[in-house]
Amino acid sequence: MSSVGAGTGEVAVAVRDPQGRPLPVDVAPEADSTYRCSYRAAQAGPHAVAVTFGGAPIPRSPFAVDVGPACVPGACRASGRGLQPAGLRLQQLGDVKVDARAAGSGEPKVTVRGPKGGEEPVKQLSAQDGVFSYEYHPNSIGKHSVSITWGGQHIPKR
Repeated sequence: MSSVGAGTGEVAVAVRDPQGRPLPVDVAPEADSTYRCSYRAAQAGPHAVAVTFGGAPIPRSPFAVDVGPACVPGACRASGRGLQPAGLRLQQLGDVKVDARAAGSGEPKVTVRGPKGGEEPVKQLSAQDGVFSYEYHPNSIGKHSVSITWGGQHIPKR
């Protein structure tokens, strides 16, 4: 935030969590009448960030900040024929569904490696309301490895 051209006055920031409880805020002045404000949200939901200059609220303050849940790869669930230990036949469709509705923020990635370590093509079919559908067709005979990540972190096997 910047106070260039605003005159002299103290910058203050107050943050309230979804229950209206105040959070600690660190306000540090930087160069050119700029301030760096930081706080750590402990829960998801709407937070209110009120900024004042010289005791008066700045325009549009308080600001509504919707804090999303952190990335939780352990909340992802994966299923489908493409993950079954019994395997597939050559060129048989391997479908994979990743349910990430409870996994917070992140993006899924499904990777299939063939028996020689090469990456097999995986096609994303759909992405609706936190459920992602993929398919692949094994191009070679042998053991294939399917890797699924959410937000760059591997989801657990279940």
